[in-house]
Amino acid sequence: MNELTNICAALFISGASMALLSCAAVTHNGDAQQAAQEISDGARQVPEVPSVGKGDDRPGAPQEATDGSPGPRAMLGPNSNGDTAAGGAPEISARRAPRPRRALRFEEGSGIAGERLLEPMTRRGVHEEAHTLPMPLRVGWHPLHAEISGTVSVGNSSTGYISGQAQLPAFGKHHRIMEEHQGRNTAWGTDELVAFVEMAAAEVAKAIPDSVLMVGNLSVAGGGDMPWSVSHNTGRDVDLCYYLVDEQGRPFQPRTLVMLDASGSGELDGQALRFDAARNWALVKAMVGQQRYPVQYVFVYEPLIKMMLAEARKEGFTKAQEKAIRAILRQPMGAQPHADHMHVRIWCSKEDIAYGCRDMVAGKEVIPRDDPGYVRTVGMLLERLSHSATDSDGLAAAWRTLGLMKASQARELLKSALESPCTEPLCLALMEAAQELSVTLPTTFLAQVVDSSLSYESVKTAMGFLRRRGPAVVKQAIGWLASSKVLQRDMGPFQVDLPVAPQAALLLGWSGSRSAEVKEALLLQLSSETAAMREAALWSLEVLYVGQPLPKERLHEEPGKAVEVWRAWIRENPNPTKNLRQAMKSRGIRIADRKKFDPWELIRAVETDDYVSMEAQRQLATLMDSKRIPELSDKRQSRRYWKGVLGETKTKSRGKKRRR
Repeated sequence: MNELTNICAALFISGASMALLSCAAVTHNGDAQQAAQEISDGARQVPEVPSVGKGDDRPGAPQEATDGSPGPRAMLGPNSNGDTAAGGAPEISARRAPRPRRALRFEEGSGIAGERLLEPMTRRGVHEEAHTLPMPLRVGWHPLHAEISGTVSVGNSSTGYISGQAQLPAFGKHHRIMEEHQGRNTAWGTDELVAFVEMAAAEVAKAIPDSVLMVGNLSVAGGGDMPWSVSHNTGRDVDLCYYLVDEQGRPFQPRTLVMLDASGSGELDGQALRFDAARNWALVKAMVGQQRYPVQYVFVYEPLIKMMLAEARKEGFTKAQEKAIRAILRQPMGAQPHADHMHVRIWCSKEDIAYGCRDMVAGKEVIPRDDPGYVRTVGMLLERLSHSATDSDGLAAAWRTLGLMKASQARELLKSALESPCTEPLCLALMEAAQELSVTLPTTFLAQVVDSSLSYESVKTAMGFLRRRGPAVVKQAIGWLASSKVLQRDMGPFQVDLPVAPQAALLLGWSGSRSAEVKEALLLQLSSETAAMREAALWSLEVLYVGQPLPKERLHEEPGKAVEVWRAWIRENPNPTKNLRQAMKSRGIRIADRKKFDPWELIRAVETDDYVSMEAQRQLATLMDSKRIPELSDKRQSRRYWKGVLGETKTKSRGKKRRR
C-alpha cells in the first residue's frame, strides 16, 4: 500500500445525492482506518471509501492555455519544447505570469542571550512596531519565486509563511471582514483560501437568502507569526464568526467576535444574541461538501457542534454520517474551545505540496515523499545542482527549496558541498538546508563563513550554530576577539549592527570552557573601550563561573575595578557546582544537604537568570546522560523538556522493577 493514501469522509445529506467529501493525503503505516484515526488524534475514525481527487474546475482555477503554451499551474518539468534551459540547467516552468518582485525574506528570531545588546538598532525615523495595528505589510517569497507564480503555502501552519499572497476583499457580495479585524490587516492567504471563503459564503447565501458571513483573521501579509494565534502562518487558516441572530431572530452582523455560552447565547454592546444553528450548519456543509479546496479541520465549541448536528438530523443525517464528519468538525484539544469563532484549515493543495507545503497530522508534519509533484520537484533540483553552469544564485535557490521540502535524498550531496568554501548567497542557503535536513555543519565551514562572509544573516546564523559546539570553538573565538568586523542590516526605519568581536566573547560563555586561556581573555575584555564588548565578557564570566559579583552598572562606571573584582571572586569561588547551589538558595529554591543535586531542584532553577539556568541545564544533561545543549531563548520550554525527560526516566525505572 502506498505511503500516501486518500482518506475520504463520505457524508450523504438527507435524501439528496449530495456527498460531503473531504479527502486527505496522510502518511501512515497501516490501512485507511488507521490513518483516519491519526487525523482525529485517536478520537474518531473515518470509514474507508473510494478516493476522490481534487478537481481543477474551480472558479478561477488555472487552465491550460489555448495557444499550446504551458498552463499557469504547470508542474516542474522541461520547457514546452522538451529542451532544458540555456547552459544545460533544468528549468522550472511558470504557473502564472510572475508578479513584480518585492524582495524580502524574513527569518525566525533566534532569541539568543545578549542579541539585543550586540545588535544595537539605530532609529531612522517614524516606524511601526511589529505588533501595532494594522500589522505591517510584508511579502514572503519562495526561493523559486522567479520561476513559479501564484501563491505558495510554504512549510507548516505554525512555522511557515506565504510566498506571494492573495487578499480577501473587506466587503464581498456575501461576506464582510469584521470592523475590528479590518484594522489588523490580517486578510491575506493563499489563492485557494481566498476563493474558498468566497465560495462558502456564496453557498450559504444561496441556501438561506440574506446570509452574510462575517470573517475574522486569515493571515498577516506574507504569513508568519501573529499575536492572535499560534497557527495561521501559511495562508491556509481562517477564523469565521458564527452566524448570529438577535432576540427577534433577525441576522446580526457583529463588529467583532462574540463569545457564546453552552446554550449558544452571547452579548455584544448590550445586544442579546444567539447562535444561528441552521446557517452555521449550512456553512459547514458548504465547506466540507466540496472538493476544490479540501478541508482538514473545522474547530468549533462542542456544545455548538451538537446544535448543528441537531439541525443535520432534521435533514435525515444518520449516526454513521455524524461519526464520519466528526473527524473534521470538532473542538480542538489543548487549546481554547473556540466559543467565539469557527477556525477552518484547508489541506495543502497539490500544487503547493510540490513546492514545500506540509500538512500537520496529529501534531506531526507530513513529508509527502511519494507525491508525484514533490518527487518531480526534488529530482529537478538535484539535477540542477549537478550542472556546473548553474550560478551561485541558482544553487542557493535550489538548496533552500530542498531544505524547505525536507528532501532527505539531498543529504549526502549537501555533506559534500559543505566540505568546500562557499560564497554568498550560497553560504546562507547551505546552512539553512543543513538545519532543515538535520546535517551537522562542520566547524571549519562555520568558521570560514564568519571569517569571509560580508552577509549579516550568514554570520549571525554561523555564530548561532557555533554556540552549540562547546570547547571546540575556543581557539577561533579567542582569535575573533580582536576582529574589527561589523556587519549591518537595513531594516527600513532601523539599521542593525552586528559586531563580530562581542559575538566571539559570547561564544566563550557558551563553550563551557573554564580554561586559564578563556578566563584571562574574558577578564581582559572587561576593560574594553566598547560597552558591548564589556557586557558580552561579563555575561560569559557569569555563565561560566555561576556568579554575579559585579552589577552591570558598576561595570561601566569602573571598568578597571571590574577586572580586580572578578579575578578575586573566581579565586575565592572556583567551584561552579557550589556557586550554583548558593545561587539557587538565594532564589528560594530548596536544596537538600547532600553532594549531588536532585533533578527536580535543578529543573526549578531553569527559569531563573541566564547564569543560573545555563549551569542548571548543564548539570541536568550530566545527570540524565543527555547531549542536549542549554537553551536560554525559551526557558519555560526548556523546563518542560527536562520535566518530560525526568518523567520518562521514572516510567522506565518502574517498568524495570516490575520485570524483576
